[in-house]
Amino acid sequence: MWQVENKGKLIISAVFAVLFIALLVYFVSPGKVFDVLSKADWRFVLLAALCYVILNALMAYRIQSLLSEVMRPKDTSPPSAARLKVGHKISFKAAMDANFAGMCASDFTPARSGYFFTAFALSSKHDIPIEKTMLAIFGPQMLEFAIKALALAVLVFVVLGHMGLLGSGNMLYVAGSIAAIFAIIGFFSALLFSPALLGRLSFMKRISLGRKFFFLFHLMQKNSKALLDKWVVVLGVSLATWFLKGLEWFFLAKALGITVIDPVLDLGFFLLLHPSVTLIQFIPIPTLAGTGTSEAAFAGLLVLFGVPVDIGVPFALLTRALMIVVDAIGGIKTILDYIHRESITGILDDINGVEERAVDKT
Repeated sequence: MWQVENKGKLIISAVFAVLFIALLVYFVSPGKVFDVLSKADWRFVLLAALCYVILNALMAYRIQSLLSEVMRPKDTSPPSAARLKVGHKISFKAAMDANFAGMCASDFTPARSGYFFTAFALSSKHDIPIEKTMLAIFGPQMLEFAIKALALAVLVFVVLGHMGLLGSGNMLYVAGSIAAIFAIIGFFSALLFSPALLGRLSFMKRISLGRKFFFLFHLMQKNSKALLDKWVVVLGVSLATWFLKGLEWFFLAKALGITVIDPVLDLGFFLLLHPSVTLIQFIPIPTLAGTGTSEAAFAGLLVLFGVPVDIGVPFALLTRALMIVVDAIGGIKTILDYIHRESITGILDDINGVEERAVDKT
């Protein structure tokens, strides 16, 4: 029943994604889109692809670093007797393969939820408890969302200023919206560290799906000190990936001959733009990773800065295509290996096992 229901949702999302992209291309003209993309300078496209590969390598390093972190209690007993391992030693290649597999899965799932496949792949192949791999994936995401929200706030002010709409009413509305986003991020971040806060949500145990999330957070809290011990890695990688993504889009703009503000200052513009657009991909709308809607928003924002829609849409499609191609090359083998080893139901088994492990440890 679970498989049938989720397959149905995936098919519906795929249909909507194809429909939205088709409408977008039709609106611009298929011939125009093809013409713009065929004239792309592929030297800049390759530079953009290199930025994206390095970005994923840094994410893999962060996963490897968090999983191999060792927490020491405050007592002075010998390290061999006192060490409490958060995770397991894994190779960089293993982390890289799993990260690309998660990225590939996220390209074809609503709200990019497929990225959590990274945790399932690592748990399955390397016998690591799912709550530990989830911590390595989910924990840093809170900081990344905060960076995206901050960039979105700055971009909104830039756009309103550019349009001459930076009145007090608009500023209050934007500030309130951004504050709400930070409040949500702060809440989920606190759940990783505060047993008291999680205890207030114990009513979730009465709900089937809520019970899984409750126990997952309960187990992640036991290892969450790793995020604090490795805060330099978490923060450094988050900032570096934010910069590399902006640089990637900057190179793709160069590939299509796009200048938004200035040939040099455009880098700063794309550093603000890409978090805003990628945030849309995390909204649980019925398309694959926000396909179609994020491209429309992308092109719409560029129009505000004088970039014609018949250039903006191919640009948005190019950013999506590059990501899918690189993710598929890097991750499809790991996904197929997982399916061969565990079958699709292995993911559901991992989730179900969270509750059992939590009960055993409480």
